[in-house]
Amino acid sequence: MAATAVGAPANAGALVPHTRLPVRAAIPQARPARIMIDGPSGSGLSWTALDLAVGLAGDGGRIAVIDTNGGAVLRYADAFRFGVVELYEFAPENLMVALYEVGSRGCDVVIVDDFSRFWSGPGGLLELVDTETARADQAAAKAKLPRPGTSAGWTAVRPRERAALDALLAFPGHVVVTVRAMTETVLQEGGPAGTVPRRYGLKLDQRQGVEAPFDIAFSLLPGGEHHAVVTKSRLSALDGQLLRFDVQPARTVGTQINEWARQGVDCWPKASFYTTAYSPESTIEDLGRLLGQIADTRAQHMAAYNDQPRPDWNEVEGGPIALGALVERHLARLREQAERARRAAPPGPRNQPPRPQPRAEQPPAAPGPAVAAPGGAATDRPASLPVEMPTSGETDPVVLAVAATVEKIRADGAWDDTLKLAAAFMFGSERRALQELVHCEDGRYVELRTLVQTRQSELKDRALFDAA
Repeated sequence: MAATAVGAPANAGALVPHTRLPVRAAIPQARPARIMIDGPSGSGLSWTALDLAVGLAGDGGRIAVIDTNGGAVLRYADAFRFGVVELYEFAPENLMVALYEVGSRGCDVVIVDDFSRFWSGPGGLLELVDTETARADQAAAKAKLPRPGTSAGWTAVRPRERAALDALLAFPGHVVVTVRAMTETVLQEGGPAGTVPRRYGLKLDQRQGVEAPFDIAFSLLPGGEHHAVVTKSRLSALDGQLLRFDVQPARTVGTQINEWARQGVDCWPKASFYTTAYSPESTIEDLGRLLGQIADTRAQHMAAYNDQPRPDWNEVEGGPIALGALVERHLARLREQAERARRAAPPGPRNQPPRPQPRAEQPPAAPGPAVAAPGGAATDRPASLPVEMPTSGETDPVVLAVAATVEKIRADGAWDDTLKLAAAFMFGSERRALQELVHCEDGRYVELRTLVQTRQSELKDRALFDAA
């Protein structure tokens, strides 16, 4: 997005324009740690990751493992307490869904064991590139054009890879990933037998430079001694260190990293963001504030799930999505509903642009006889659904579905009958009318679902009170 010029500093004599990219004072920020552990098979990757996570999570912290090795991590369930999500297909979208499931449950640490499978495993990036390359070559052959080769495959797959990596780095907690190092066995002179086999870790089974976005990376050495060399660290106390986990358990290093990560101004992504994003009670103002909090904590790419696919956008079903994009979609939906409700309202002084959407704790009250409430207090009970009907001549199918639902509630006398109201609820749900805003007689804009569900609760409470 192009920067927009704003006011110039006073000492510039109004000659130097500013942009909306200000220079701010650098201050420490508390952010979850991102850690990568690599090593050859048998070097203790899973155990080290779990032990490190114990220190990262702290007392009472929750650990989850995204397991890609057919449940192998469950061998350590007697020594560590953790949750597990097992994956057998390794498309980038599957990683995003797993991260959403773990993050939305408030886990403090997620371990991806192992991350290499998303590169070279079934459905992983290399396989996806081959598939897309073959598709592009086939299309080029039909059109009698030169074959594009693997460049076409990578062009198609890279955005998916980037979305999954962004979701991993935006996880609302510490992240630990393990990466396999491909090994080679070499016979060396020495020993009573004359020669002994030595195994060496070579190239990582992942994209070149995969360690770049991580805060700390260390390599477990082959041989089973449980030693590791810190190859990269933004924590200066660990940089270049040889870690001997047979002497100092990995959890003590995890505690040290956790204390370092929590220093500074709080910029920790919060699992509570999901609650606001998915709550049917969230208003336009709530979602606007949430977008600000997401931006402040760099949580735009937190993994989420698109729970409301839009057929008008050629979306047949839901799927993984970045949290920031999801909130923007929900915000757009609320604004569309508010505009439809404004257009559907009868002409008159109430037919004004919608005011801030309120939280509908109780349905709007219309004049009606006072009835005794539980506890002896009197409350006004509306005789019918207190919603203004859409204007005649409206052709929007969504508005017509809302009008049909409102008419069914009124014509059947469902507002005072639990069974009839439940039938009307099903009627409106089938027509996708319940999530729409309606214009109440007192001037408020409230979701029809909220009005009906609140009324159902009232009828249930009244029935219990009458029975008592």
